[in-house]
Order: sequence, then structure tokens, then C-alpha cells
Amino acid sequence: PGGTCCPFFSARFGLCVGFWGVEQEMAPTVLKAVGCAVPAAPPKTFYRRPLPDACIAFSSEEGRNRFASSLAGGGCEAYFGLMEHYHTQDHPALCGLGTLVMVLNALAMDPGRVWREGFPWRWYSEEMLECCKPLEEVRKTGISLPELACVAKCNGARVALRHAGGDRDDDVEAFRRDVVESCGVLEDCGGEGGDKEDS
Repeated sequence: PGGTCCPFFSARFGLCVGFWGVEQEMAPTVLKAVGCAVPAAPPKTFYRRPLPDACIAFSSEEGRNRFASSLAGGGCEAYFGLMEHYHTQDHPALCGLGTLVMVLNALAMDPGRVWREGFPWRWYSEEMLECCKPLEEVRKTGISLPELACVAKCNGARVALRHAGGDRDDDVEAFRRDVVESCGVLEDCGGEGGDKEDS
């Protein structure tokens, strides 16, 4: 960590540049001096983009207080089922499908096919959601909300598509009411949970 060593440098000194106390800016000079190839600069990367000012971090004091308030008021009924099936997306463009995987599994929807070849579990993952739009195309361009609703319907979910914006002034408030109602209701679209064998 912290530097790259060629075999000669490693064998002779038993140390990498990062461990030798050499500043990162000096590492290429040191590597050249001992006859090592200087690695190409890595492409620009980032770690954790800053949260926009309008958002509240879930783990912050305010975030925890809001969650506790919502929990006490019965507005978090859907939360626990979703967290039991928490899923991070496999690809940057698969955020929609990753979310749908979590929802379908939380609703105990039975995909009717195994998760992966060689495993007995019937469980949703992104690669199982190729419907309405080819998965390779989703990887390139993402998926729209109507397309996501189409995929959900293909997999047996009842879908009512709602938008927060629109021509009417009450659209945002109607959307908020739908969110409150959805988060406060426990609904099982797939029957009893647990292991269900083929019948």
C-alpha cells in the first residue's frame, strides 16, 4: 500500500516505497533511481461523494431522530422488510434494477426460478430482471421509471406508477400521501415467507 515496487527493489531492500517513508510525490524519482519502472498514474477516481446540503445523513443525529419519530408514528412499517433484503447494485447503471430486487425479495415474491445455476434458492438478483429492456442496454443507459414499472409487472408485482411533478398543484402533496401510505403498510404479495419448495 502506498507505493509500487519492482522485484529488484523489493528483494534488495524488502520495502515498498510507501513503507519506506518516501512521500508519494517523490516515489517516481526513487523508483527511477533504483531502476524500477514507474507505474502509470491511475485514472481519476473518487470515494464517497459529499451529501448535498438539502439531504440529511441517515446516521446523523437529525437523521436518527427523524427515523425514531417516523418509527414511533408507524411510518416505518416497510423499512424492516426492505432492510432484511438490502441489496447494493452490481453496476452503476443498475440502481433501478437493484432497488427492484430489494423490493421483490422484501415482498416475498417467488421468482419461480433459481437464483443462480447450481443453487437451490429462488431469489431475485439483477440478472433475473431482463424484461422490457435488454440487460446489456440497461447497463449502458440505465432504466426509466416506466420501464422499471414494466419489469416489475413482468415479475408479478402490482404497480401503480406515480410522479411527484405534474400540471396540478396538488401532485406533490398527492405523491407525499402515497409515500406515507406505502411506508406505513405491510403487504405480502407472495404469500407466506420462508422457504417454499416446488409443489
